[in-house]
Amino acid sequence: MINPDSSNLPLPGALVGPWSVVRLVGRGGMAVVYEVERSTDGKRGALKLCQPGRHQAEVEERFRREHRALSRLDHPNVVRVFDGGTWNERPWYVMEFLDGRDLRAEVEAWERGEPGDRFERARRIATDLARALRYVHQSGVVHRDLTPGNVIVRPDGSAVLMDFGVAKEAAVADDDDDLTAHGELLGTVAWIAPEQISGHNVDARADLYSLGALFYLMLTGRRPFHARTLAGYLDKHLNRPPRPPRELNPDVPIELEEVCLRLLQKEPEERYSSAAHLLLALDRSRHESIDLGTWPVEPVGRVAELAALSAAAAACADGQGGLILVEGPHGFGKTTCLRAVETAASQLGLHAHRLGARGAQGALALFRPLVEALLAETGQRHPVLDALLGAGGEQGQVERFAAFSAIRSLLAGTPPRLVAIDNAHLADPTSLELLEYLVRNTRALGAEPVLWVVTRTPGEGSDLAALAQGTSTGARPSVMQLGPLPPAAVEELVGTLVPLDAAARALARRLHREGEGNPAFIVEMMRGLVEERVIVTRDGERRLAL
Repeated sequence: MINPDSSNLPLPGALVGPWSVVRLVGRGGMAVVYEVERSTDGKRGALKLCQPGRHQAEVEERFRREHRALSRLDHPNVVRVFDGGTWNERPWYVMEFLDGRDLRAEVEAWERGEPGDRFERARRIATDLARALRYVHQSGVVHRDLTPGNVIVRPDGSAVLMDFGVAKEAAVADDDDDLTAHGELLGTVAWIAPEQISGHNVDARADLYSLGALFYLMLTGRRPFHARTLAGYLDKHLNRPPRPPRELNPDVPIELEEVCLRLLQKEPEERYSSAAHLLLALDRSRHESIDLGTWPVEPVGRVAELAALSAAAAACADGQGGLILVEGPHGFGKTTCLRAVETAASQLGLHAHRLGARGAQGALALFRPLVEALLAETGQRHPVLDALLGAGGEQGQVERFAAFSAIRSLLAGTPPRLVAIDNAHLADPTSLELLEYLVRNTRALGAEPVLWVVTRTPGEGSDLAALAQGTSTGARPSVMQLGPLPPAAVEELVGTLVPLDAAARALARRLHREGEGNPAFIVEMMRGLVEERVIVTRDGERRLAL
């Protein structure tokens, strides 16, 4: 029986915002949870209220982080948030009230009843959680706390991921936030990834490890590791391999054991490259009709980079601009990253502009599309800009700083926006000078949140050293270096075209070796395999011809 202190917590019947408290559901170290009903329409929800405690500032920051992360997520396998506010100066939010039981109770019920379709149920739950993680990671969030208690299994067998209290929003540079200032490990130790223990950089693959631990529980009824002490758990996660599930239960399908053990690899690069890669492994027959001309539809092998760009777009929507410089050789996916952040920005309601330096002719030609869009958006006219754009016929001579100031004034007071500039190393010197001027002013004033994402190929065209070092803008940009695709990412790329069996994995290793991790080159090699009929279509599905 939970007995909250009535002086600090609302009682049944009390109103928290428009929500009427029905009953107390649970109480943890950071918050209490109530079943509530909205007074206007009787809608049911679960209200989470931050409660006072030690390290209150940190607790409230975690709580707000969770609310911020969940507020921009909308997926059937992720708990939804409806509302939020403060009660007695403490933050709260309301999420959907989930019917069902947590994963621990679900597995305990399996142990008692041993359903004949246990492994298909486990596969379905793992698939639902992989879908949730694919969406969450693409949105720029790493959950960091997948535990049985944070997964609700609905009566229809579908799974929902919840509790984002220690979630981490991705960044171009690691924010060193994997251990709290008070020495607590983030995540529950029975399910935590080795890199969360060692303090190394934590990315989306840490969630895949924890999902592997949950999958192990579903397959065997046991945790992958057991220990009597915290030190014992940490040692086993860092140094000991788990027993293969089939040693505990010979009925576990071998393909599910393979998936589980790969997820539980100590080194992140030896796991699946992403949740999307995992989904290909969980359902090897899942392949839709593919247009080779536009394949691959989604970026592969850039999960951390795309998550960081999505998080930066979300920060811009919240009023925080910035500059990100994306660097890499030809074919390494710089333009793909721009398209992805443009999509993320548009989904967040940001005004998005993509400018291309390649082929831009004349001084300031790079910025012409942005200037035209701002003029149309604001309804302003300006003689300097009319002359610059040649509105009255021939393009007039314009003093460059007058043009700079006029373009800057167009940005004043406008909503948050993304400006993505591709191949900036090909821009004319005046356009680069304008870029530095606009970045310097929008970052300094802060009233016009603009996220600038700029790509360049090092060693080619104009020198962007001043921009990269921050000497021309007053602030160093976040630099994102795109390297070769790792082997697991090449395997994922192959798996988007053919089922991931042993032959496909062998092909992926060969493509990685011969293509040296260059995604554009590897894609072209695979298109060549289709043309040479090494990859054939049978019964509507592409397969390797053996």
